[in-house]
Amino acid sequence: MTENRMMIIVLLLICSYYGGVDALSVSSRARRDALRNISAIGGGITSSAIFLPQASQAATPLPLQSSSGAPVRIEELGNGLDLLSPKPITSEVYYASSMTDTKWRVQRVVTSVEGNLEQSALAWKLLGGSDEKAFTSKLTEVYEADFIAAPEGMKDAAYTFEGKTLQSAILDRSLELSSRIGIDKGSIQLDTQNNSIEYIRNNNEGPVNLTVVSRKIEPPTESGFGSDEVYRILSSAGGIFAGTNVFRCARVRRRFRRGFDESTGKRILDGIEIVTTHRVMDGVAGIEMPTSTCSTILKYVGDLSSFAMRCSKKLKTILSTQLMAGMNLMSGAKIQKRTLKGHRQPVLCISHPGDHAKYSSITDAHLQHHPSLLLSGSEDGTARLWDLRTRKAAYCIVAPVIENEPNDVTAVAFHPSIIEDRQSSDERADTTISTSRLDCMVYTSSGTNVYGYDLRTCTSGPIIKTPHLDLSSSFQCLDEINQLSFSFPKRNKDGRRNYQLAAVDDCGEVHIPSECIPQSIVSQQSPISSKHTVLHHAEPGSHTIASSAVFRPRVNGMYVASGGTDCMVKLFDVTKPKRATSSIHVKPAESENTTQLCNPPFIHSLQWSPSGRLLAAGVGDGSCVILRGEGNRLVEIGRLGYDEGGHGSAVAAVCFPGFGSSALTTKPTNSVEAEDRLLISAGNDSKILFWDLGGNMVDGDALDPLRYLGGCSDVNEQSKKKDNELQNTTEAMKSATISSKKSKSKNKKKGKTNNQHKAASTDDDLFMNDLLPSPPKVLFQIPHHHKPNWITCSRASSDALPSSVFVADTTNDISIYSLPTS
Repeated sequence: MTENRMMIIVLLLICSYYGGVDALSVSSRARRDALRNISAIGGGITSSAIFLPQASQAATPLPLQSSSGAPVRIEELGNGLDLLSPKPITSEVYYASSMTDTKWRVQRVVTSVEGNLEQSALAWKLLGGSDEKAFTSKLTEVYEADFIAAPEGMKDAAYTFEGKTLQSAILDRSLELSSRIGIDKGSIQLDTQNNSIEYIRNNNEGPVNLTVVSRKIEPPTESGFGSDEVYRILSSAGGIFAGTNVFRCARVRRRFRRGFDESTGKRILDGIEIVTTHRVMDGVAGIEMPTSTCSTILKYVGDLSSFAMRCSKKLKTILSTQLMAGMNLMSGAKIQKRTLKGHRQPVLCISHPGDHAKYSSITDAHLQHHPSLLLSGSEDGTARLWDLRTRKAAYCIVAPVIENEPNDVTAVAFHPSIIEDRQSSDERADTTISTSRLDCMVYTSSGTNVYGYDLRTCTSGPIIKTPHLDLSSSFQCLDEINQLSFSFPKRNKDGRRNYQLAAVDDCGEVHIPSECIPQSIVSQQSPISSKHTVLHHAEPGSHTIASSAVFRPRVNGMYVASGGTDCMVKLFDVTKPKRATSSIHVKPAESENTTQLCNPPFIHSLQWSPSGRLLAAGVGDGSCVILRGEGNRLVEIGRLGYDEGGHGSAVAAVCFPGFGSSALTTKPTNSVEAEDRLLISAGNDSKILFWDLGGNMVDGDALDPLRYLGGCSDVNEQSKKKDNELQNTTEAMKSATISSKKSKSKNKKKGKTNNQHKAASTDDDLFMNDLLPSPPKVLFQIPHHHKPNWITCSRASSDALPSSVFVADTTNDISIYSLPTS
């Protein structure tokens, strides 16, 4: 009894010295458990989150011996807070292809300290930090590091992947220690057989021995890979027993986002982020010290010049490697984020007046329909018209409340007529855009109803409660409307342009009123007719939801593409509405990503490219399907999936932004076709991806997006030189190949006509397209951190209104990502 009391007294004294036992208190543990549960929920929302191994997955603790021979218990160390780290947002992070091929410059930041500061500082020092007096929360270190392949004899560093035994890549502790604390490598002794390293500091505190007594390697999965190590630390430095060798214990967990290259078997850093958690305990004579946690995030910053192009016998691999070296600079894009705040519930839909302008061959900025306006609809039952220059709402439109019907605003659209009016009056009118007039007509949907608001005649102040037009009887939708889409203009007898409006609903139908949609309440002289056309996307008797329907631009006739939960994309001729002219069944993507395998390929979003040649579909399995319109048919020509660097969850929205024409000073002959290569997609993995569809997929005069997205990266002279060299090499090879083929053809047959020569040239071009591929690829991505509901874009009209991406998501706010001006 007396012995137990003495033990309690000693323990209390030690706890008092180390700042109490708050880290082990019941209330603190409950708080951490609650946070862990919240983190788990958040992880389902964003794939960029990093999960540390749970306590039940930790390595089995091993018994240790103290210097006095008494046992020192190392208990399970994972019962504290498991950190959830978002992806680092920094212009300096470079996404490299392999851990073991490159030297790294590390930026290590202490993000939080839980428990006793002195314990954390001591553990940080013994594991390679400098003087513990320098240790503070938010401490930042910069040093060099490297990863090495684990020796074959290191059994606990091996793992099995697809039936093969592979060695993991482990941190080179010798380089880290010498780089962090400046000690000579001769003072560091590495014992790979016993998994230990011993080093001597310059401050004559005696040797420090770090031994990995337990290591668990997490094999590569879709979410990442990592290691879970328990270190035994033997040192006489620090603590209340300074000068006497004391065993201490620390647990280090590292998590790397996805990382496995199937072709080489090497780890890949794809989203370089490491979270290290130290759980530290001192032990003497069987006494355990209070637990402390120090959490750090390591941002590995690579030097582009150290990544030499890997040689390959295949020309495709060489070109792709060089191109991607330039593309990855996009990760350093200086993209500014702004926010529109005002809605009280999540924003469901957004529309920009320039949505139609990008399909016009006239690209002058002043011809855009109010580039400083944005329209949004929300679950709070309102639509808001935003002035992007002040980031404030100019009007709040309250949707009518109808009994037994929701009043969520599910779709919004600007009437595109003002674009045409400005084009026709360009020479005689002042082209300065003034949002004070707000001369636009907007349309909204709520439930099964469609309303029109003429803001030019609005006198009720900033809050509008009564619609100027009720078009519900013209549409006669039977279920909630998902999207409103305007057609492209058709001239009537008096020369004015007429527009149709389509509403797609949960019944699987697309409703199009027979009468043209009025561009103002003044132009609406007679009652609106109830005659309308119905396009049946859903098959009879099915419960298919039609989620998206869009008119095809720049074609003779009037065609509508629709998509829905039947995994079908259909093309309709509005003049022959009984059946679709073309139907494409989207099959599940062939990918090893479990998300894509489990989620059905529902069609969530559709958008035509500016030329009207391509149709992009955002699909529920995480891929983007690219279709080509050929007359009244659709042909699937490509798929942008997880294996191409795409989304890990469903694609909620797609958009062809039309950024290029306003950014180029020298425009091609057909500036609309120039826009077809750049596609933006937003997924439930909370990522916004910028895709280059590539020259192979896009025909015509489409421009390489790098020509007008150069401002998104800090492209140095060396990179420019590489791009020029690549271009010169490509042109030289193409010229040589074509000349060679023509020479052979000429020797073989001399009497060719001009048409025959032209055909030969075409064949040569096709040959070179195969030889010099330009496959689709991700240029860069924006981590958004929330599930998107809708995206739209606006091209630059001035320095104050640069090219931007607007994102509505599950929050109440609208995010604006503005690209830097070139």
